[in-house]
Amino acid sequence: MTEFSALELVGSTVGRVRRTLGLNTVDGDPALDRLARLAARLLGVPVALVSLVDVDEQVFPGQSGLPDTRSTPLSHSFCKTVVATREVVTTVDAREDSRFASNPAIPDLGVIAYAGWPLLTASGEALGALCAIDTQPREWSAEDVETLHDLADAAVAELEGRAARILAEEALAREAHTAATLQHAVLPGALPVMDGMRIAARYAPAENLIGGDWYDAFRLPGARLGVAIGDVVGHDVDAAATAVQLRSALRGAALEDPAPGRVMGRLNDLAHEAPLAAFSSAAFGVLDLGAMTWTWARAGHLAMLVRTPSATTFEVGPDGILLAYDPPGAPFAEATHALVPGTTLVLYTDGLVERRDSDHLERAEHLRWSVEHGPDDPDALVQTLIERMVKPGAADDVAVVAVRIS
Repeated sequence: MTEFSALELVGSTVGRVRRTLGLNTVDGDPALDRLARLAARLLGVPVALVSLVDVDEQVFPGQSGLPDTRSTPLSHSFCKTVVATREVVTTVDAREDSRFASNPAIPDLGVIAYAGWPLLTASGEALGALCAIDTQPREWSAEDVETLHDLADAAVAELEGRAARILAEEALAREAHTAATLQHAVLPGALPVMDGMRIAARYAPAENLIGGDWYDAFRLPGARLGVAIGDVVGHDVDAAATAVQLRSALRGAALEDPAPGRVMGRLNDLAHEAPLAAFSSAAFGVLDLGAMTWTWARAGHLAMLVRTPSATTFEVGPDGILLAYDPPGAPFAEATHALVPGTTLVLYTDGLVERRDSDHLERAEHLRWSVEHGPDDPDALVQTLIERMVKPGAADDVAVVAVRIS
């Protein structure tokens, strides 16, 4: 989505978000609980929370380490400071910090060290915080804070994905303005910004058709980026709704276990349970900026284009058949590529190269040439590819993603 987020479409006040998204603040929300457990494990803390700060209380739809607590009064809230500042907040020892020394959470819950990153909507409104709590004094490292940032982004992504699914369901029920609402829901919000890479993407809809092409990109812990693209069979409301379902499911699987082969295996399992997802293509890769590697898996998806300072080539990558062809329960094959600075990876759907009135091999070579001689800037590159490769009034929708490693 471009100018607004899915969360803002359903209402961004905390109370309305809780009601609209069906967040369970009594027994907990499984997806957000998993994020809290991941935060506790990665940071080595006894308590981690996905906290939403409302007008008179804070609630924990995701938590690890507080088995009997899903909410506290605002008097006990450290997260309200995160919401007020809309910035990361840390304290080594709350007992010696003038901001928190009188907070009753110190004696009542044993909160000593605290670090929280805001859960921000696209417009900058803070819904709450993803926070880590220690019962002993602790210095928070830059890596700790960056991990919190990544996990907070993941929590917002989960909420955005859930909001997108709800938007899709409402659009299906209403029929009116279904095309515009669903197409927005298929696409992610702002793409991630990370040191060492630039990413851009475009979606070009078919004329007067709702399509099933989709893409996604999101941060993962450890200076890593997840990138996905897919194509659901058909051009209708069901195809778009299925694309929303696949994108959301892929994010959830990747945040739990980012290994691309196992992520694609999870999508394959879903395709066996959701017939409309059967025979869809998809690809998912993890860009590790620390190791300078790209590891990916694909389910019947097209070859990736790799532009290096010396050449531009198609990379078929690992074997992988369309979703629901293989039996459930098995991971897909993976391939890992070493990267050099100046490399650009381009993933796309078949609408970019397939046209009834043109030879497929000629179109593929035209695409390769256009990438090789296109701009270095990913945003300019994807725009150039759409302008050169897609005719006005095209019969198929198109998604294209470009990632450049600096």
